Amino acid sequence: MQLDLTKKQLKTLIELVYLGDWMVNAIHTGSKDDPRSKEHDELAQHIYSKAYEEGYKKEFEYNEKFKQWFPTRYFEENKDLECFINDYDNDCFFSELPERLAWRDFRKLYSEKEINKMSLEEKFMKRLPIIEKYEIEFEENWLNRLVIDEKESREKIGRNEPCNCGSGKKYKKCCGK
Repeated sequence: MQLDLTKKQLKTLIELVYLGDWMVNAIHTGSKDDPRSKEHDELAQHIYSKAYEEGYKKEFEYNEKFKQWFPTRYFEENKDLECFINDYDNDCFFSELPERLAWRDFRKLYSEKEINKMSLEEKFMKRLPIIEKYEIEFEENWLNRLVIDEKESREKIGRNEPCNCGSGKKYKKCCGK
């Protein structure tokens, strides 16, 4: 397949690949336990090498030691890309935080046995007012009223107990790593 792109379209495509690679792989270390997406890495490498060939030399550099292309500081210093990343981070954080806090509070209100008997709709309907409470709180006060409860943070959590962050995972597989 041949893509006929203008210079501006190619630059936008390169930025999209960078942002997509960042979204898919930035949270992974690349270790055996936390692998990066090989398919996305391979495509990004191909696009980065082609972009370099097309004259985007200040945007990419090849590292002989790792045998791969890396974006340069150009992308980190690009204010438009920084805004996209910050907007994405903030939206994800403030979308996820009320959900996780609601799950935590929901688990404090109901036993596992009670929760297991509930339908998905019932669980959602019982969590909804809790989610809305946190959404209003963060909209009005952001994180200014967030406080760590020292008593609760000192309580010992068993490795096989549910993690107190609200993820639903066992403590040993979550915050207890």
